[in-house]
Amino acid sequence: MMRTQKSAILFLMDSLGYEYLDNWRDGDGDRTIEADFLTERLLTSHAVSPELLRSDSFEEFLADRRRRMVALVERAMGKSVSQVTDEGVYEEADGA
Repeated sequence: MMRTQKSAILFLMDSLGYEYLDNWRDGDGDRTIEADFLTERLLTSHAVSPELLRSDSFEEFLADRRRRMVALVERAMGKSVSQVTDEGVYEEADGA
């Protein structure tokens, strides 16, 4: 691995919280795509709980998805956001 590649990988890991998956050519088997592994990663990276998605609890999945999306928006904005509850009641964000 070249020095520039190592620097880029370290930046992505340290600054952005990425996980380096190493060189997959050195892994078991000769498949280039690990479908199950990538599916889990894709769902998680899109703020979806794979376990809840596959469960028979839509309300729990929806509540978890809402929490995850609100957390992403708050992190991006750098502040709390207001929300509407399941009952349709508007709730002010803390400190709003």
